[in-house]
Amino acid sequence: MCEVDLTMPLAAGTDPLRSLTVLGPLKGSWRSPSNRVPPSLVASAPSQPPALLCHNHPQREPTTRTSCEGLFAHMILTILSVILAAAFLIAGAARIRMIPVMFNQARTLGIHYPQFRLIGVLEVVFALCVLAGIWVSWLGTFGSLMLTIMMAVAILAHARANDALKNYAPASVLGILAFIIFLIHIYE
Repeated sequence: MCEVDLTMPLAAGTDPLRSLTVLGPLKGSWRSPSNRVPPSLVASAPSQPPALLCHNHPQREPTTRTSCEGLFAHMILTILSVILAAAFLIAGAARIRMIPVMFNQARTLGIHYPQFRLIGVLEVVFALCVLAGIWVSWLGTFGSLMLTIMMAVAILAHARANDALKNYAPASVLGILAFIIFLIHIYE
């Protein structure tokens, strides 16, 4: 991340762009001996601060101070991915262990117990994909898409079994959350 020192006090009548101090190495001839932005660069962009290169990644294109939007989107994606993964890891583990509530749900939906356990295994695998998607985007895209499809099928299974509407809620909420994460991965 590039750093710009904007805390320097400015004298009255001083051009703020001429007083901009850069706290990282700059590419090529931009760096002056006094660590100030040269006047020629200030004259070429009077209304905006100069484009800065990130010192950690010099091969990247120049960025400005508005690059926080990508960081904010990634933070939201990380938080939602962790929430979704935790929910599916818990639900999948409950299906794999076939706790009594899951026996009743499998019986209500008309699903055989081995198939219900397989659904739990798939939920755990896709939840881990969503969690890995924080670092490897295509895994998150794949995992969230598969969880979205699984929740759509779960809603259809509840509807086919004439289940109470309150039993639709977990599948609906988790399906919507998985779809939101899928969309964030697609448009990121």
